[in-house]
Amino acid sequence: MNASSTLKKRKRIIEQSSLEINNNKLKKKKKKKKKKNHNNNNNSNNNKNPNLKIITEQEHNKCVNLFRNVNWNEVQNTSRLNVIGNKAKKNAKGKSYCHSFIFGKNMKSSTGELSYFSTEYPELYKALKKLIKKYHPNHTYTNITINKNLTCKLHQDKGNEGPSFIIGFGKYEHGRLMVLPPHSNSSSSTNKKFTYYNCLKTFIPFNGKTQPHKTESFKGERYTAVFYKTTMLKNGNEKSNSSRSSKNKSVVPSPDKNSSLFKNFQKLKQQMIKKKL
Repeated sequence: MNASSTLKKRKRIIEQSSLEINNNKLKKKKKKKKKKNHNNNNNSNNNKNPNLKIITEQEHNKCVNLFRNVNWNEVQNTSRLNVIGNKAKKNAKGKSYCHSFIFGKNMKSSTGELSYFSTEYPELYKALKKLIKKYHPNHTYTNITINKNLTCKLHQDKGNEGPSFIIGFGKYEHGRLMVLPPHSNSSSSTNKKFTYYNCLKTFIPFNGKTQPHKTESFKGERYTAVFYKTTMLKNGNEKSNSSRSSKNKSVVPSPDKNSSLFKNFQKLKQQMIKKKL
């Protein structure tokens, strides 16, 4: 092989390597652009509503730390069958469960007392109430549902009344709220046009009773808080000492002193006193 052919061979190798490098750069550029477009899509519907309230990074991080302090091993809710998906974890009895609990009034209590978790994690409860009061002071709610890493299937909250607010916390990708128009058929999500909302650090309003909704699949650590008013409370008023009045106390009527029953009672009473003496 002469020097000329060797030089040509080296030139071809260099050209081939340069082509491969350029192709790899082009692929990375396309991948980066695709990821950027996806991130823009995450907020596309948020951008259509400039009035959405976004909490500060400090407020977010404080709540995340409080969420992490919850003993999630004891939070195994098996009652939310309308939202638990097919991939849900199972407890020792083989029942599907999710990490979900309620702050606020105990729906099963006839006295209107607070739920177990409201008294067990008062700092988190207080922090969330402070946030909704700061950003949406006129929002009326009775309860706050807390979820950890829950991918809700398509459902409606038939026990709710009026608008709700949802906000997300944590470090996760995707996990947007997917909402259908009011009074849509929630039996299937096939061929339906969802509106996507990124609720991370953002209060998103929706009507859980009339709008079928679900959670987009996600990766990472995701917590959500939903502020809503329920019609399922046995006692609509919070339990407090100031609410107790004489109207609620048992009233014992005065006896009729002229009645034979009262006279016989007095005779019996006198006989018992004499026996003791």
